[in-house]
Amino acid sequence: MAAFLELPRELRDMIYYAALTNEVPRPSVSDDRLQMWNVHEVTTHSGDSQAGEIGNSYTLEGVPDTCSTFLRCNHQMREEMEHVITRAKARREMPLKLDCLVEDERNIYVTWVSFPLVRTHVERPRFWKPSTYTHLHHLQVDVRLTGNRKRKWASPWIVGKPPGRIAWGICAALKRIIEYGPDFSSDKKSPRTFMVDELVLNVVTPLEAPEHGFLPEDMDASQIEDGLVHPKTVLRELNAVWNYIWAPRHEVAAAHWLLIERIGRVRVCMDGETWRTRELQLELKRGQDERRRIALRGR
Repeated sequence: MAAFLELPRELRDMIYYAALTNEVPRPSVSDDRLQMWNVHEVTTHSGDSQAGEIGNSYTLEGVPDTCSTFLRCNHQMREEMEHVITRAKARREMPLKLDCLVEDERNIYVTWVSFPLVRTHVERPRFWKPSTYTHLHHLQVDVRLTGNRKRKWASPWIVGKPPGRIAWGICAALKRIIEYGPDFSSDKKSPRTFMVDELVLNVVTPLEAPEHGFLPEDMDASQIEDGLVHPKTVLRELNAVWNYIWAPRHEVAAAHWLLIERIGRVRVCMDGETWRTRELQLELKRGQDERRRIALRGR
């Protein structure tokens, strides 16, 4: 430890920053790790608890290490790292990153690639049991597309209705994290309350053109053609899904209302560039205030 503290401050800051922004390798469809990994695949569900989740596979390798050990070493390292954390957060350079590899618009492989830091606090009301809240300050979900739409219809359980299987599968993964915690091996709901301060849904454009090219942007999700769904189509799906959850008309949408209650802001992006932003907590508060006003007028 003494040798580390003898390094120049600039080098120590670089080490802190590297630890905060470190990422584990991401999988690919051709990667043998998808077969070698211990993954949990959801193939059936009962009731609404797993609605929209059939077809998701979650890695059970565990959550990447956080940087909390640095903060517990000594007072000097804690103070130095807190300065680096403040700068990195201000620049949005240390998100928690979730990788969602989407194959054929039906299989979604979900894994953590970065989990630098979370904030947990305990509320101790005078007459109630203490509650533990964990805030995921900036959760970025990278949506990577691959495959062919024709293979999508090989599975009879595909939702097949707007906003589409991709959006519902990702919402189901988020709901699992909020209910069970970030460890995908957990099969019990967490006693903690998980909150997401800012959610970034980032559609990543494939570096190489797919074999059959991209489908037209405005092609309906139910049409069967050779080709890969267009990234901008997925962008619109991820933006529209919140309207479905706000006004649930079927069990899949109703099962995801928890996301409205636990997520503060949603940014839908393409390759890191913001396309739409929604302030879910502000929308929720306005809706609750309006409901109270209507109730008062009816008295």
